[in-house]
Amino acid sequence: MTITNVVPKQGFEVVRDRIAEILDIEIDTQAQLSYEAYLDLVTVHTEIANPIDKIDLPCVVVYYANTSFSNKSQGSEDGLDVYHIDVYTSAKTTATNPGDKIAALRCQKLLGLCRYILADPIYKTLGLTAPSISRVYNSEINIGQISQSDAINTCMGRLTVNVVCNESNKFIVPNLIAGYQTTVLLDESDSGYFYEGV
Repeated sequence: MTITNVVPKQGFEVVRDRIAEILDIEIDTQAQLSYEAYLDLVTVHTEIANPIDKIDLPCVVVYYANTSFSNKSQGSEDGLDVYHIDVYTSAKTTATNPGDKIAALRCQKLLGLCRYILADPIYKTLGLTAPSISRVYNSEINIGQISQSDAINTCMGRLTVNVVCNESNKFIVPNLIAGYQTTVLLDESDSGYFYEGV
C-alpha cells in the first residue's frame, strides 16, 4: 500500500508564508498612516540567506527555524513552530546623527512594529481558520552588532515568533473485509422502526 494523494503543503510552510504576507501588508499600511518614508522602502522576503546588499535595505526576512510536536493522535499532531523574523537596516552619518545610531534606531523601530503586528488580536490565528492555529506569540527580540563599511552602517535584529499549528493527515477510508458485509431491512412495528437482518 502507498500514499495515493499528493502530500499537501505543511502547516509550518503555510504559516511562514502567511507571516510574510501579513508583515508586508501591515508595514506598507503603517508607512501610509505614519508618513514615515523610511517604512515605504521596506521589503519582505522568506528564506533568503545573506540577502543583504546595502542597497536593498531596509528589509525583513521570515525564516522557519524548527518545530517540536506534541498531542499526537491518529493522523494529527500539534506543532510548536518557531520562526525568526530578521530585520536589516542601514544608514549613513548625517550632520546631526552618527549612522550607527540611525541604523540601530531604525532596526529597533521595525522590530517593534513587527512585534506589535503579530501580537495584535486580529491576527490571533494569522487569519487562518481555527483550529489549525491555536496560538501565536512572540518570545524574544535580539539585536546584533552594528557594522560599518564604505561609510554605511548596518544593523540586524531578530524577533522570534512561536505558532502552535496543527498538522494532520488524511484518514484512510477502510474497505470492509469480505464476508463481514450485512444487509438489513428497515421495517415498522407497533413499537416503531426496527432492523431485520436478511
